[in-house]
Amino acid sequence: MGQFKEMHNILYAEEQSVMAKISQEEEQVVGGLENRLKKITERAANVLEIVDYLGQVRECDEHIADAAGSQVDQFKAELKEHTEELSLSKPAGLCSLPLMYAICRRMLRQAMQSALESLTLDPHTAHAHLDLSEDLKAVKLGHRSQTIPKDPQRFHPCLYVLCSQGFCSGRHYWEVSVGNKSNWVVGVASHRVNRQATEDLIPENGYWALRKLPGDHYYALSSPPDRLTLDTRPRRVGVCLDYECGRVGFYDAHGMAKICLLQGHFQGMLYPFLCPGLVLSEQDHEPLRLCD
Repeated sequence: MGQFKEMHNILYAEEQSVMAKISQEEEQVVGGLENRLKKITERAANVLEIVDYLGQVRECDEHIADAAGSQVDQFKAELKEHTEELSLSKPAGLCSLPLMYAICRRMLRQAMQSALESLTLDPHTAHAHLDLSEDLKAVKLGHRSQTIPKDPQRFHPCLYVLCSQGFCSGRHYWEVSVGNKSNWVVGVASHRVNRQATEDLIPENGYWALRKLPGDHYYALSSPPDRLTLDTRPRRVGVCLDYECGRVGFYDAHGMAKICLLQGHFQGMLYPFLCPGLVLSEQDHEPLRLCD
């Protein structure tokens, strides 16, 4: 019931917003129509005077009559033009607004928020140079390597970390706050990946991931990597895993705009996977954070 109430609230808020826009655009349209009607009325009054005069001079002076007739023809053309403009007059903003699409995106956002997985980072998999927060929700590159026990689960030499929670069936959704960092990688990794080697982050090696590089360059890490063109810079990335369908989707979590979709044939456990990247700018001191 709570989800339906939230969706009802979204629709009600959208209705109020649309009604306010309609009222504003109605005033603009009505004002434009009144101005055009005033011009038509004034022009019609002038033509009526010409028609009346035409009746008086038609028999006396054919030249004057022809000139007055041309004025009437001109008015007819102007009247036709105004009529066509009036018939096409409508609120341009609302006509161009993909209203249903926007509402559906907001409702999808609400539904996905309610389905967020509660994830934590697995310290046993984190590279020794990575600093994890106490709540195991955030990761960033540390200033130096930590003295930690060797573990076959730990990534080395790559600056990666997995989440403790893995999935071998079903549909799952989580979000990662990437902020203004200049470089990072988020995605999904198979339990079979080689954690003691440097490998390309591609499906053939057990990775389905999205990468950002400095200069706002985004890549879907397929084979070969696919350069993406995004309208906006996502500050929060949603990851949707559909195990049975073999799909991993990436979204700008703010408005649920799709970034890219990667496919594969999944076997065994899959884990959410993060790489906070290198510190190449002041913003890169920010961590990647799993969202609740």
